[in-house]
Amino acid sequence: MLFGGFTAAGWLGLLDEVPSDGVLLLLTAIWLGLGSIFWWWATRLEHVWLSGDDLVLRRGGREMRVPLTDAIEIFETRWSRVKTVTIKLSPGHPAGDKIYFVPPVTLLPFLSHPLVKDLYRRKRLSGSRYASLPELL
Repeated sequence: MLFGGFTAAGWLGLLDEVPSDGVLLLLTAIWLGLGSIFWWWATRLEHVWLSGDDLVLRRGGREMRVPLTDAIEIFETRWSRVKTVTIKLSPGHPAGDKIYFVPPVTLLPFLSHPLVKDLYRRKRLSGSRYASLPELL
């Protein structure tokens, strides 16, 4: 946000030393590029919660139930600043190929998230035909 404010101030002539037009164009391109990447990343996230052994998704104001038995793989990012969880679904699933969401923040961000451990546990207990999920400690 500060970067965008600096760029806008440069275009409006509010800075003591106004950068050249080339620098302002470059700053504007960077601002738009980074904003587009963030927009793409944020719009692919879903509102997800557990209801028994089903995931409930909210997309565009509509809710959809996805049984955990339809999950092929569950991934989590551990080393990024914002931890995301990706659930790969069976081919041709009505909910799409993947579900992306950000789990609640934990105090130990470099360990496997407790919610992901719970998803693995529920997945194993569900007797799914996809048995390739790793065992977590």
